[in-house]
Amino acid sequence: MPNLVRNGLRLGRVCAWGLLMVGLILQFWVRDRLDSLAPYFYALPLPILVGLCVWLSLRSSRRWVPLGLAVILTGIWMGRSWQRHEVPAVAGAVAEHEFRVLFWNMSRPTVLSAALIEMIKELQPDIVGCVEPGPNAASQLSAYDAALPGYRADFMPRGLLWITRCADRRRERGKLDNLGAFTVWEVTHEAQTVRTVLVDVYANPWLTRRRQLAETLALAQAEPLAVVMGDFNTPLESVHLRPFREKMTNAFEAAGNG
Repeated sequence: MPNLVRNGLRLGRVCAWGLLMVGLILQFWVRDRLDSLAPYFYALPLPILVGLCVWLSLRSSRRWVPLGLAVILTGIWMGRSWQRHEVPAVAGAVAEHEFRVLFWNMSRPTVLSAALIEMIKELQPDIVGCVEPGPNAASQLSAYDAALPGYRADFMPRGLLWITRCADRRRERGKLDNLGAFTVWEVTHEAQTVRTVLVDVYANPWLTRRRQLAETLALAQAEPLAVVMGDFNTPLESVHLRPFREKMTNAFEAAGNG
């Protein structure tokens, strides 16, 4: 039995090292360029690789090697994820010509979201897009209207909630790659039209996000005044997000904190 345990641990270490090497190649080179390998890229993000390193450090005689790699990967992960920008002077007050946007993944509440209502009252956004608004969202629209004077709520099948205080016109709605959901609005703000795309990318772990993200960007139609918001369910390192960075500005990367 002790030999069987030792052999099992040895096999586990070999498999863990192999998985770690595959993960490193995917994260720093291949990524999700190849549709056939995309699921493995999504399944082996840096936090998982850090966990593998920690496990190997506990099971290896030369534990400083995986432990050092864990420290390096943690630094890269935090460096990619953490944003720190100076808070604008107008924070907390709405500038005269400011167009304010709020997006929220509501995580399927069953009752009216008091947290969302409070946040809207505090931030006074012009438009609000939400995904996963819950199974009862369609029947709660009048309650959101009553709780938020000056705003109007709308619900789209497949789980998209829209709240606005601007004049707007829904242009289209549907599925992304026959999986995720989208809706497109034309919002009028100070005599200008802002094309707004709200999406919820379907996160099937065995399918590439390539087509859903390409369709999302195409919906913006390269408009000079366009907002794309939603739950992309895609790692920031994905090669399919590069066209977004080439044509648009990531709000969190430009002004986010945390």
